Amino acid sequence: MAQVPLESFQLRVAAGKGVYGKIDISVWQGRQKEGKALSSSISLRFQDLEKSVAYLNAEDALKLSAMLHNYAVQIMRLDTERRLLAWREKQDVEFV
Repeated sequence: MAQVPLESFQLRVAAGKGVYGKIDISVWQGRQKEGKALSSSISLRFQDLEKSVAYLNAEDALKLSAMLHNYAVQIMRLDTERRLLAWREKQDVEFV
């Protein structure tokens, strides 16, 4: 089963004279491995950009920074909740 992002957004940006590309920003939930919760992450993918370079005007840069901030807060909250849940489950097992 393929993992899909929790949230994703594409931002169209200038990549040069009359050339446009996309920056795809996605939030990925960490997986479970050997009973441990791996950290979640944010991916930044550059699409349709030959040299993986994008030029952001002030408005697009502000949008990108706001999205990254929002997504980072979501990831910290998500991972904290997952770790707390795992800790509670471990405490319940040890108590029994």
